[in-house]
Amino acid sequence: MRNAALILYSLGLALSVTAWAADPFVGTWKFDPKQSKSSGNQPRSEIYRIAAKGSAGVALTKEYVSSNGVPHHITGTCKFDGRDYPVTGHPLPDATRALKRIDAHTWEMTLRSAGKPAQETREVVSNDGNTLTVTGTVTVSGQIHDFTMIYTRQ
Repeated sequence: MRNAALILYSLGLALSVTAWAADPFVGTWKFDPKQSKSSGNQPRSEIYRIAAKGSAGVALTKEYVSSNGVPHHITGTCKFDGRDYPVTGHPLPDATRALKRIDAHTWEMTLRSAGKPAQETREVVSNDGNTLTVTGTVTVSGQIHDFTMIYTRQ
């Protein structure tokens, strides 16, 4: 009986690792400014890294150079439960991120600053797994800007 329980536990662990390994979001993504568009400023360059973290979360890291040439390194870990999780290194004060998975290729994210929504996005990985499209709105100085950012898998 003990061996059967160990086999079932091992099988469950292997299946959960396989499911995360197959997550189309996991990987390194490079921003393509030529295919992207924004009614406001967009970064000069950006690398977006997504790593599986535990059984129900991801570690998100963005390294980018803003439109005015300032480099940033932003990181944080989230679960897909819609709760706010702290973001380290964000230029906005008291930044948090909430994440909800819609389906295997889609999630929605809300970035808050001091508890108020600052950015809302819908992120979609293409069926072939090579393109990440992030559409959304960002509020800057009280003005709302729309954007579509295209990333390619590295």
